[in-house]
Amino acid sequence: MIKKTGTLLFSTLLLSGLVAQIIGDYTVWLAWLGYLPLPLIAVAALGWDLLWRGRSGFLVKPRFALSGLAVLSLIWVFMTLQGFATGQDGPHKTPQLTLLQWNIRWGGYHPKQALPAIAQRILQYQPDIVVINEAPTSAVYQQQFQQALGQTYAAHAEAEPVLLLSRWPIHTAQTVSFQNGMGLIATVATSTQTLRILVVDGVRDLTQPRALLLDSIAAFCEQAKQQSQPIDMITGDFNALGRSRGFDAWTPLGYQLAARVAGVWRGSWRAGLPLYDIDHVWLQARFQGIQVEFFSDAVPDHRGQVVKFNL
Repeated sequence: MIKKTGTLLFSTLLLSGLVAQIIGDYTVWLAWLGYLPLPLIAVAALGWDLLWRGRSGFLVKPRFALSGLAVLSLIWVFMTLQGFATGQDGPHKTPQLTLLQWNIRWGGYHPKQALPAIAQRILQYQPDIVVINEAPTSAVYQQQFQQALGQTYAAHAEAEPVLLLSRWPIHTAQTVSFQNGMGLIATVATSTQTLRILVVDGVRDLTQPRALLLDSIAAFCEQAKQQSQPIDMITGDFNALGRSRGFDAWTPLGYQLAARVAGVWRGSWRAGLPLYDIDHVWLQARFQGIQVEFFSDAVPDHRGQVVKFNL
């Protein structure tokens, strides 16, 4: 009885997670099933099947059938979260821009003493542009954070809960409301060209479809393009998985997901076991030579990412 119950549970969880991810988040309940931690379930299922020497199955007779399903799940997760680079690792042209995006999960979760340490971690990468989600809401703590970063990033634009800093001047900035989220648009004048950056922060409410936010962003970017003010970069904490169907329209609009192009493991939450890719950097297709590195710290529970590309 125990064997059958355990096998049924593992089989149901694995099949539900796989089906939900393959079909996509057409409905809220499919989206919920898509959040099942397949790698952890698959490893546990492998252990369970090995415990019974491959005879844990009762719905299917072949030995190690549950192990096969677990391995298939692990392969699927690797393909969807790791992917493969598309050959942009050739010689890098100059100038090259470095953008750092990081949800530092401020807002009562961390003591103010952590801000200088977070700033020092950012400075290790010497980014040209810094995008912070869940930035300090208090003016005092925000000033402390910016002072720790130094005068290099004196140019900044803010709209709770996001903060954008740059070593170059920021000429204009405005706030945009999206369904289930917000955006901060900043125009940054680099040494060679002006870039329009959209910093996004999506709400965490998983009872609402992710497509509400993603479709409204796509519509906004399409309108901006028609008005000859195209958005060059879309980045932030979307609280939406990279496989969300709402992202499907972004590639035809001319955007590419930096971490997918670079072929790196793009899970960003939680930092200790990053199984969910909810923080993203989308770049216009004209940007090449993309390199991406994720990093983590003891304080924030999101991994940050450093994206380098040719202007």
